[in-house]
Amino acid sequence: MMKVAEIIRAFPMLAFVVGEKWLQQEQPWVEDYVPPRLVWYEQLENDLTLISEKIERQNLIRPYRSGLRDPNGAQKTMLEVHGSALLAAAAISIQLHVSRGDDSGRNFDILVTIDDFTVNAECKTRKDDFPFNLPRQDGGETGITGYFGKRATVDPHDAAMLGLPATRHESNVASKETPESTTIRQIMVDAQSQLPESGINLILFGHIEGDREQLERALFGAEVLTFYKDTERSKIVSTEWSLTPTGAFDAGQAGEPFRSISGVLWFRLYKAGNLVRSYKLYCNPGATYPIPEAVVAILERLMSEWTINLA
Repeated sequence: MMKVAEIIRAFPMLAFVVGEKWLQQEQPWVEDYVPPRLVWYEQLENDLTLISEKIERQNLIRPYRSGLRDPNGAQKTMLEVHGSALLAAAAISIQLHVSRGDDSGRNFDILVTIDDFTVNAECKTRKDDFPFNLPRQDGGETGITGYFGKRATVDPHDAAMLGLPATRHESNVASKETPESTTIRQIMVDAQSQLPESGINLILFGHIEGDREQLERALFGAEVLTFYKDTERSKIVSTEWSLTPTGAFDAGQAGEPFRSISGVLWFRLYKAGNLVRSYKLYCNPGATYPIPEAVVAILERLMSEWTINLA
């Protein structure tokens, strides 16, 4: 098992950001926490080094020190660093933790200049545990032990507005009325409140756990299957899939509050032997300030280069 001295030698940028003295003072915790997560810390070291090539390394302390010192927040901070590193790799220049520019006192994570365009970005993370955040069920009539639950696909308020029928849940199955897409839209609202009101605004969405389709439902609406019936013959004659007009990037009323968001850059890091990396950029077709094609091309190229699939 690695000792603190070895960790400091292996990860000098990490040691600089969190402080060598702190690492030594927290020796029991550090030696227990870091070694099982070496691939994460190797990625973090690379990301911090990359960012430091575009900014004085002293400027890394204020935004990242407290998060990386906290075992409960370290993973979220690692994802924030990674998202910023991706933008930094594409950028001519960067600034970290930039003031929103008004009297709100808020700031956003990173401002970058890419191909002479200024891009503001705020990183948010999401860990969706469903159904493992529900009580464990033992046996029962099926004899199967595990975690079971049902969750709405369309928000009940949206369903009522669209005239969609409510779904009745079995009394013995735990259910959640708030769909994951609604939770993600709320996260987007929070990110939006930290970004400037104008300019190219990007949300970096670090997905710790969960299904990327839930993000797509938040952006573009949930899938609905419509059955067309011949009433005279009481027979279904056709079906059609469509999306509910509830997404943040919808062209209609649902998308109006999100016009200041130019896009969402989704990414996920997870350990599967080595560290697997995945990315996808979603541009808002109704954005007041769309992401320029040149910036999209640069980001798409970088995401392709940085992607690491399962072996």
